[in-house]
Amino acid sequence: MTTDQSLGMRLKRWAHFFEQRIGATPVTWKVIGLIVLPLLVVGFGGIVYIRDRLGMLLQIHGAQSIQAQIFISLTEQAVAVFGIVAGFGVALAIIFTRILVRPLHDIVRAMRRVQVGDLTAQIPIWAPDEIGALQTEFNTMVNRLREARAMRDRQRAELQNLNHENARLVAELQTKSARLEQLLHHAISAQEAERKRLARELHDETGQSLTSILLRLKALQTETDLDVIHDRLNGLRYLTGETLEEVRRLAMDLRPTALDDLGLVPALKWYAQEWSKRSGIEIVFNPSDAIARLPSDHEIILYRAVQEGLTNIARHAHAQHATITLEQGAHAIWLTIADDGQGMNPGSVNRNGMGLEGMRERVALVGGRVQVDSAPDAGTRIVIELPVGDAQ
Repeated sequence: MTTDQSLGMRLKRWAHFFEQRIGATPVTWKVIGLIVLPLLVVGFGGIVYIRDRLGMLLQIHGAQSIQAQIFISLTEQAVAVFGIVAGFGVALAIIFTRILVRPLHDIVRAMRRVQVGDLTAQIPIWAPDEIGALQTEFNTMVNRLREARAMRDRQRAELQNLNHENARLVAELQTKSARLEQLLHHAISAQEAERKRLARELHDETGQSLTSILLRLKALQTETDLDVIHDRLNGLRYLTGETLEEVRRLAMDLRPTALDDLGLVPALKWYAQEWSKRSGIEIVFNPSDAIARLPSDHEIILYRAVQEGLTNIARHAHAQHATITLEQGAHAIWLTIADDGQGMNPGSVNRNGMGLEGMRERVALVGGRVQVDSAPDAGTRIVIELPVGDAQ
């Protein structure tokens, strides 16, 4: 390696060393150095120049010459002025440095706030220079981060709401599924109970009547007295009529033809009259004017409710009078069944079976509700409300 190459390597190492040292120096001292160092260089250069000139004058004219004294006086004044100017320059350097570094400190403080999650940090812009452009970009970045966080929070809240809504819907679906299963079980049980009732009535009433008719017809085969035959035929005619009426009643209980052919009001009117004849309880049916035809499921639910309500009155109420009221509004229809019987304790209304649970379940299938008001010795009042759309 040559001497020039070795010198070059040393210079590079020294340059790298000073570059690292200067780079590690705070910005404040860098700026002060940029301002003060030229002053120091000029000042020391001037002092060296004056010292050389003063030495030459002293050699030529001597220390006591007028020229030397004037030069010394001027030199002292120049040094004093240089000191004042240097001090003033340092003061200006410090002031300008603080002005220059303050935006950088603002940036550092804002970055620390952002680092801990404070996205409200904003940097005041002092001037539209390079640092001002940096501050503007930083503020824009923070604003976008804040908007992104707000959007994330909104999406998270919406997701939580969706999760809660989904959980509520799942729970509601499970409840409705269980309720539907109960309704299906009740419907099957009610269907079987109705079949048993019809089978019992067919066996106990209709079957016995038909058996009696057959026995009487068999007895007529051996009878020769015309008067006796005439009397027995009249009895058979009456018994056959009663049996036919019983079959019609059973058919009406299964599916009233008047409900399909004429509508709810005529069917309820007919049923109330027939039921009053059989039970001996006075029934008053008060439908409001212009009751329109309802959907088939609504009409059969109300018809079955009247059947169940009157059956409860006959079995449990010990009533003398009962009232059926039917009213229709724009969006609902109300059926009221009231009696003057012995009533029930308010606490036992919801616990008492008496067909009320089945009535509630059928009404709930179409979004309706059942309200039962009763008290001891004050009768019972059942109000059924069904929502209806445009009646036909």
